[in-house]
Amino acid sequence: GTGTALALMGAGVIQEATATNGAASASLVNAGTINISANANAVAGSRVVGVGATATTVHGDAYAADSIQTGLGQLVNFSGGVDGTATLKNSGTINITAAANAGGGANAAFTTSTTFGTGTTATTITTPIPGAQAFLQIGVGQIVNAGTGTAVIGAGAAATTGTVAGNALASQTNSGTINIGAKATATGTVAASAVAFVGTGDLQVASASGGNATASIDNSGTLSISAVANATGGAAQGATTTATAAATTSTATPGALAVVGVGIRQVAAATAARTGTGTTTTTGGLTTTFATGALHGDAAVALNNSGTISVGASANAVGTGPAFAAAAVGSGIAQSAFAGGATLGTGATATLVGGNASATLTNSGTINVGADASASASAAMANARVGVGIGQTASAGIGSANVTLTNAASTGTGTGTTATAGFTGAINVGASANAIAATGAASALASVSAGVVQIASGFTANASVVNDGSLSVSANAKASGPAAFASALV
Repeated sequence: GTGTALALMGAGVIQEATATNGAASASLVNAGTINISANANAVAGSRVVGVGATATTVHGDAYAADSIQTGLGQLVNFSGGVDGTATLKNSGTINITAAANAGGGANAAFTTSTTFGTGTTATTITTPIPGAQAFLQIGVGQIVNAGTGTAVIGAGAAATTGTVAGNALASQTNSGTINIGAKATATGTVAASAVAFVGTGDLQVASASGGNATASIDNSGTLSISAVANATGGAAQGATTTATAAATTSTATPGALAVVGVGIRQVAAATAARTGTGTTTTTGGLTTTFATGALHGDAAVALNNSGTISVGASANAVGTGPAFAAAAVGSGIAQSAFAGGATLGTGATATLVGGNASATLTNSGTINVGADASASASAAMANARVGVGIGQTASAGIGSANVTLTNAASTGTGTGTTATAGFTGAINVGASANAIAATGAASALASVSAGVVQIASGFTANASVVNDGSLSVSANAKASGPAAFASALV
């Protein structure tokens, strides 16, 4: 018979804190072990048909799917508030895993068909359904908002009640181990297909209206984000087909597909908050409103790594028939800082006010961003792609915008008890594709769109890379078979 397994999780751990006119904070300190997992395991059954010498064993099919929306989440001032802080400190182990396994039978891959129209004008579209599906939308997520409130300003007879702005801080410190991943494994004697997907491994969003917004990560341990898909079967490749009365077309789809959308995403947004308004009337009688006062802050994202950060997608497809493996990482690390401004007054006397924006990454450890695809079958295709290894963006309409990447190295100093060890910062961004075909065509494609991207936009702007360590960006493709094609592009 058919084996089916489903595992669904909304959230593993969620902390929510909201303060209507004060400070709200969420804090998680871990020195032990936290395991958050959704596991789906489906094994196909079998039965004997017939008796005696004519008896045969018939194997069923298997389907397994699981999903985690958020592994560990902190929501601060999600519905409004003033100051907001989210803090995660880990010196232990945090495992967040979605795992699906389907096998033991004939098929771990399926299809669904939809027909549009009737008669000679009908079109039927058939799409594949992987037998093993593992989805993790957000591994660790911190979303912090800060707004404005009222407070007593000054003291004594001069004290007044006025508008004050809060600050938003999302902070992570890891000296232990954090593993975030999705893994799908499919096996079938006839067909197998697996998909593993991680939307965002580690997400920080700090948003402040009138105050400062800061998102920071300090990693001296191990932070791993991965998607792994393995498919082994007669056919480890799917297809999307479109059939009409005139013709049928077919496009191959991966039997093993592994995707990481973004490994680490840090976002800080600081917008201006009006504290007073005025009106003016034109000669035509039109009344307009303008700001007479505003609070504004700075936006900053920072990542300091002295440990190991790995973001990877790995797909492996093996078949006696055709096999297609595809692995992709959209962005390994994405940092964005935005500081808005406001116009005070109107006309010739109008002035602009606003904050500064900065995105900073300092590495004295190891950062690996990679996509790896491998296919081996009668005919094989392997595609591996990395969009952007490290992306940094800072935008400040009125103030300064700065993006900085420092990859450090040191030979060490001192001797004996006062000695400090040397280190070499290493940043590796790569895509690797390997296709091996026994009798048919072999195609391997590997590409990296950009290893490092920096964008700074503001009244003053600066983009800086300081590399004293090792910075590597590579694409490698290998194909072997009777008809082989390989392409690597950076």
